[in-house]
Amino acid sequence: MTPSSAGGPPAPRRLGAPALGDPAGLLALLLAGDDPAERWRPLAARIQAQLAACGAAGGSWPAIGEDLGLPPPAAARLRAVLALAQRWGPGAALPITSPAAARLLFLDLETRRTERVAVWYLTAAHRPIARRTVALGGGCAAAVQVRDVLAPALRLDAEAILVGHNHPGGSPEPSDGDLEFTTRLSQAANLLGVELLDHLVVAPGQVWSMRHQRLAGQDSWA
Repeated sequence: MTPSSAGGPPAPRRLGAPALGDPAGLLALLLAGDDPAERWRPLAARIQAQLAACGAAGGSWPAIGEDLGLPPPAAARLRAVLALAQRWGPGAALPITSPAAARLLFLDLETRRTERVAVWYLTAAHRPIARRTVALGGGCAAAVQVRDVLAPALRLDAEAILVGHNHPGGSPEPSDGDLEFTTRLSQAANLLGVELLDHLVVAPGQVWSMRHQRLAGQDSWA
């Protein structure tokens, strides 16, 4: 009789060999807990893309559960692993060098059904420090206050910011309010010595870069 059939603790699950060579598969196993790992694979793939964009060992991810909609136990497991990776990893987070790379940091926004504004706070070398969600709800990009974006930059000693918000309706083309907000934010950030690297508007499968008007294979910020 096995321990599990006798009412004891369940036998430990084996990690499948294919998953050990697959970052998304490993993340799915980490997040799943007692659930089947395959159920977590789509979310794990989005998280893996974001981690790859900013460097798996770097950055601070205090809001990762909030931003990605993870249940508290899964968010706690992921934060613990990231903290260990940051402590033991070989180096700092990789710099964000192009709109295409920046898009990976906002992949989760493409599938959100309600509008939200998220901000990545960066070093002078454009290495991620932390991400914050600064507004939620319909039309929030037009209603968000400049101070809501810049106050965390001062607390985090960030020297650049990358803003992203989603258009759940399907078109990433910015509204007049989006453009006006971006202008106000850029002017205020300049006064504080903070660079507004870009403002990305994302929709399912599409993204609009305010800096380049449209994201069309841009390979650098130059």
